[in-house]
Amino acid sequence: MDALSMRAENLSTCLHRKQEVPISHHSFHIVEYIKSTPPVYNNETECEEAELILREFIGDHTIPIIDEVPPHGTDDFACFQNELPGLFFFLGSANLEKGIEAANHTPTFDIEEDCLAFGVKTMSSFLLEILERRKI
Repeated sequence: MDALSMRAENLSTCLHRKQEVPISHHSFHIVEYIKSTPPVYNNETECEEAELILREFIGDHTIPIIDEVPPHGTDDFACFQNELPGLFFFLGSANLEKGIEAANHTPTFDIEEDCLAFGVKTMSSFLLEILERRKI
C-alpha cells in the first residue's frame, strides 16, 4: 500500500469510528482532518534489492533491517516517495566509546564524523550500481 492509500484508509477508519460512538443529549463530535506530511513507506521490492546490493558492498554484519517508521513518525522524504519509489535509510552515527549516542533532532545530538565519509562512499556506490543494473 502506498503512502496516499494509507492516509485515505486512516481517515476513513477515523470517520467510521466516529459514527460508532453514540451521541448523547447536548453533545456532538468534531473530526478535524489536517493534511500533513504523508507517512514514509519503503517499497518492499526496492528494499530487498537495496539490501542485497549493500550486503555485497559492506557485508552482512553491518546492515540491520529495521521494520519501523522513523522515530518521529514521518519525514518530508515521503513527499518524494509519492512521486518516485524511494528508500528511507538510517546511517548510524553513534560511537559509544566516545559518548556519542544521542538521537538526531535532540539537544544533545552529536555525530561520529567518520560515518559521513562511509555514508557518502556507500550511498554513491549504491546509486551507481542501481543505475548500472537498471541501465538508466
